[in-house]
Amino acid sequence: MAGTSANYGFRFNATRDGYEVDRGTMEVVGRIFRMLGVEKRTLHAVKRTLEAENVPSPAGGRRWSTWVVRRFVFDDVYRPHPFREIEGLVSGEVAAELDPDKRYGIWWFNRERWTTRRVPDDSAGSGGYRRSIRVVPSPREGWVAVPVPDSGLSPEVVEAAREALRDNRWNTGGAYRFWELSGGILRCGACGSRMRTCVTRKAPDRVYLYYTCAKHHKERDACPNRRSFRAGILESAVWGAVCELLADEGQVLEGFDGRIRRERSGTRGEAEEEEALMERLAEIDHARARYQAMTAGNLMTFDELEGRLEELESSRRITQGELRAIRDRNEEVERLKRERDALLEVCAGAQAGTLSALQPVVRHRIYSMMRLAVLVGQNGDLRVSGIPGTVILGIDGP
Repeated sequence: MAGTSANYGFRFNATRDGYEVDRGTMEVVGRIFRMLGVEKRTLHAVKRTLEAENVPSPAGGRRWSTWVVRRFVFDDVYRPHPFREIEGLVSGEVAAELDPDKRYGIWWFNRERWTTRRVPDDSAGSGGYRRSIRVVPSPREGWVAVPVPDSGLSPEVVEAAREALRDNRWNTGGAYRFWELSGGILRCGACGSRMRTCVTRKAPDRVYLYYTCAKHHKERDACPNRRSFRAGILESAVWGAVCELLADEGQVLEGFDGRIRRERSGTRGEAEEEEALMERLAEIDHARARYQAMTAGNLMTFDELEGRLEELESSRRITQGELRAIRDRNEEVERLKRERDALLEVCAGAQAGTLSALQPVVRHRIYSMMRLAVLVGQNGDLRVSGIPGTVILGIDGP
């Protein structure tokens, strides 16, 4: 079960195949559960308390995230389970190694599937890339239960904390409208953080919609951009800039073709490079079988076999990583081609002046195809960058 780091409150054992309780950090976890379940504090109050007392976050920083605190509460690694519950979740071999008189937490393997890929990042105008991580929940039937030591928390307190947060929902303002610059498209020009949506109600019939810096909203001294921007004004300015970019069909075509060329640069060809890596994996499998046969024939000791297999496994991981990178790059090329063709149809609408009637959800899709990145500064200056190019302008209004 060893990964890059253990769950907060635990540490890896000497062989890194299981957990041990870390008393110092587990005390912090217990206090979080008590503040939520017994003292009935809010997530934000817990976060503020930990920061005021200079308790390091799981990442070692000064700031805590309410999302992290909430994740603690619903993670079964902290909830003590009696043996009778564990017995029904694990194999008979695993259950036989457990003490029926003890309680255990559960670390779930395969609970989420993480995929990483490179995506274009034009926020700095350099045409570079950034890493995009997507986390998708796996089907519950595919989870694998791994027993871990009892956290020492009271089951009643754990359940009380869960009950306190069970009906919590994110307040995104989605009930009022579709936010076409959401999803990381709009970012703060001062700190680079995403701009969050904000709804202000001054009367039943007076609702104001804004974008504001998420970092400044959480920590007033973390970003100097204190300004909130009217959603309608900001979205209208961005859409005008995008229409300006889409009006030049040749620029759109060259922008996408240039990005496709960069994706393919340095490769011997899509099929050739992938075939070479597949051959390398086949050679690794053949070498593994050969070493095992030599050991069976007493031509190699088990210690020597273990060393050779470790080398082969390392080579396999590297090769598989290179193969995934090539396939991700090829997928990105195909995606760029599809979105280039779709945007060329949009360009025809821009030249005909028919884009003004497009709905916000359609605009958002166009922004995604363009890999749009919008930076808004404290003074209202906008830098709108996408694959076709960049437009810099200012906006009016509060």
